[in-house]
Amino acid sequence: MSLTLAIPGWDLALEGPASLARPQLPIAPGVYAIVTPAIAPLAKYRLLYVDETENLADRITGRHERHGAWLAEAGDRGTLSVAWLAAPMLTSRERQYIVRAVIDRFDPPCNRREAKARWMAQPRRAAS
Repeated sequence: MSLTLAIPGWDLALEGPASLARPQLPIAPGVYAIVTPAIAPLAKYRLLYVDETENLADRITGRHERHGAWLAEAGDRGTLSVAWLAAPMLTSRERQYIVRAVIDRFDPPCNRREAKARWMAQPRRAAS
């Protein structure tokens, strides 16, 4: 299964999505996207957050600093999932370019600066 994000010059085919509760991610640098089921009938997933990391397996956990924002945005739709692109051949700068292009194209709510203030004010829920 895969999730494709179209950005100028790229069609990113990400692996997954897989449940965030028990993701089995590679120990590799890459780009990841946090998604939840979409409300709109034409979309299967709603993109909540995108970022890059040196180690996908270590980065995507319930201890992530934006986990509270993901839960707040998912709301009653409930489940959080992660899709990823293992990219050991890309530098951090190249991965950051991809992340910026995805943010510019899709405007994920948890990548917005104001989202941090909103979820920091909410009580923390236990990680699932």
